[in-house]
Amino acid sequence: MQKSSKLFLSLLVISGMVLNACGGADGVEEIIEDTSSETEVDLDFEVDGKSGEEDDEEEEEVTEEVDDSQALADAIREDLAELPETTYANGSYSANGDYQSPAGPEDISVTLIIQDDVITSATVVPQATNETSLNFQEKFAGGVVMEVVGMDLNELDGVSAISGSSLTPKGFNSALASIKAQAS
Repeated sequence: MQKSSKLFLSLLVISGMVLNACGGADGVEEIIEDTSSETEVDLDFEVDGKSGEEDDEEEEEVTEEVDDSQALADAIREDLAELPETTYANGSYSANGDYQSPAGPEDISVTLIIQDDVITSATVVPQATNETSLNFQEKFAGGVVMEVVGMDLNELDGVSAISGSSLTPKGFNSALASIKAQAS
């Protein structure tokens, strides 16, 4: 039995049940029994302005759309599987780096925020005790942030002289190595 004839019979049965429950339409059960026992059912009717053939075509289109959606989902899964895995855990990491200046040992504090291996924020806090070293650290702190934010941590091995400071980068690079170890 085709889909449209099943639909017709189902609607007829439901209509009869509703009318019978309401106490009306004497003889509806007889009509339903007579209709279901007939061997030939007129299939030339429309539901919502659509014939049974149009419903079948729509069902095929929906099946094709589902298949297309599944294929798209599979392609996305494959693409995601091919993406490189991140090397470093996301988060905020801090370390102090030390270096030797002409005035003696000095420290610099570095905090990096890492998201998907990319440095999204950097904070450098001068810790020098010598006035000249402190001056160089302050200049370095102002310039290094612009150098490292947005860089992939995998590609950053260290920095060199920034804003005239050639020794402070050694402290930064020491802190960077410690941060990479923490985030691994």
